Formats: sequence, C-alpha cells, structure tokens
Amino acid sequence: YQSFSPAQTGANYTPNFASEGTYYVVCQTTYGSPCSTTITSNQVTISVISNSITTGTITGSPFCAGATNVSVPFTYSAASNFPSGTTTFTAQLSNASGSFASPVTLQSVASNASGSQSISVTIPSNTVSGTGYRIRVVSNNPPVDGTANTSDLVINTVPTVAAPSSPSASCAGGSYNPTAPSVTANGSTVTSQGWQIETAVSSGSYTSLTLPYTVALADNGKRVRYSATNGCG
Repeated sequence: YQSFSPAQTGANYTPNFASEGTYYVVCQTTYGSPCSTTITSNQVTISVISNSITTGTITGSPFCAGATNVSVPFTYSAASNFPSGTTTFTAQLSNASGSFASPVTLQSVASNASGSQSISVTIPSNTVSGTGYRIRVVSNNPPVDGTANTSDLVINTVPTVAAPSSPSASCAGGSYNPTAPSVTANGSTVTSQGWQIETAVSSGSYTSLTLPYTVALADNGKRVRYSATNGCG
C-alpha cells in the first residue's frame, strides 16, 4: 500500500483516481504512547472506470456540403453516468485535416441512458471541400470529448467559376465568342458547363448560349454568365 498524497484523514473519503483500474484501499489508525500500535482495517476493493464516448461508423461518404440526415452512431459507458434528462450529446465536425482544435458544432440529442444512440446531423452548407473530415460526439454532463469515427469523410461542394471578363460593346449582327473562365470542381466531377444569356433584360432567368453567338438588338442590356454543375449542384 502507499499513502494518499495529500494524506486523507477523517471518517469520509472521496476518491479521485488518476486513471481507471482496480484499487485496494485500507484505513490505518495509529495509537500513540503507551501502546504505540497501528491498526489496519479490512481491505476495500474499488473499481474505477472512466466515462467514454465512442463514435461509430458513418456511412454515405462522399457527402455534399449541406447534406442532411447524416446518421452519427455512438456508444457511451458507463451508461448510468450519462443520465436521461441531464446529459446532452452533441456531434462535432473537424476541419478538412481531421483536427478538432476548432470544431464545428452540429446537432444534439438528449441522453436516454441506453449506452447506444445516434444523432442525425446536417453538414453545414459553407463547409469547404476536403477528404480528411472526421466527426466526434461530446457530452456536457459529464463533460467528455468522445473519440472520432475512424475513417476519413469526404465532403464536396458545388464548382467554383472564376469571374468572366466583361463583354465589350457589340453591334447587332456581330459575333460574340468569349473565352471560358476556369472552373474548380471542388471534389466532384463537373457534369456540365457553358455560357448562358438572360431570357429578358433583368429577368434573372437564363438559357444556354451557343457560341459563336450572333448578337441581336433585343439582347441590349441582357447579362451573360458561365455556369458549371457537378454532383453537388
């Protein structure tokens, strides 16, 4: 046996063990003169377990930013230490490298003290594309940072189109044949891309533009744009 540091005296003792395991505790009472005797109590066995949360396998990757109903399963123990009505579990998203230094908070669920639950989460729409994302579950009471899922998650986003050059003034009957701007796929293959022109001035509605395009007088004031889509939109 070894003494507690600092020494523990009195009739009550609240243990605070540094790690889980099995501990054996006795109480010693020392009597001074004239007996000078130390009496040791019966041994008490204390089993210490740590509270833990383990995130399970997350299926469905690759995801698009903005994806909904992503199921995050998790287990926790000891279940009785996460009581119903007291504990809330919250899912967190790492950065694209799997770091939780500044996690993104996702959805939460109240504990039912069963030891196994899941959280339905939404991938934030402003998430940048990446291939090394992880998700973990944390709790508030007791405060526990759970382990993350063990496989990298891929999150893709819609394509990014570089700003096209503004068209120069054209005469009716003239030819319009601009150079396409650069397109970044952001993880998902670009399935279509091309120039579009407004169907009417300031309508905000666009239709495909076949190049080279012959400019008409009715096109005066119309806007053109370059559009690209992939599996995320």
